[in-house]
Amino acid sequence: MSIKTTAIKEMDFKAVMKEQTDAELMRILSVREDLFLPEALQAAKAEFDNRNLSQNTNIISKEADEAVQARAAAPLDRYLKFLAFLFPGIIQLVFMGVFEADGYHRKAAELSKWTVFGTGFYLLSAFLAIIIW
Repeated sequence: MSIKTTAIKEMDFKAVMKEQTDAELMRILSVREDLFLPEALQAAKAEFDNRNLSQNTNIISKEADEAVQARAAAPLDRYLKFLAFLFPGIIQLVFMGVFEADGYHRKAAELSKWTVFGTGFYLLSAFLAIIIW
């Protein structure tokens, strides 16, 4: 058994789940089960039951939906736009994938747009340099 596996087995999932918000518990229990360890899911279900959340499911579900919508609509920071414009390339593709996977859809789209702008700028500059010389 590896050190990482041992550390995960010894993790106190009950304490971790007690720190989660109601909306986060709902999210954990509503996603695919293969994304979490069985011990973590059991702790989340136990904490869910301890909080009597089944009665407040609609409120929590609404909070979770609002959190997902806020995450999806979050804009890309200016410095990331600037960096994507100045240094367009493969790294931006990785960041776009990370943003998309984390639910930051607007950030991923804006990063894509600024990367295209940067690439176009460099291509146009190169084209103009060739024409002028």
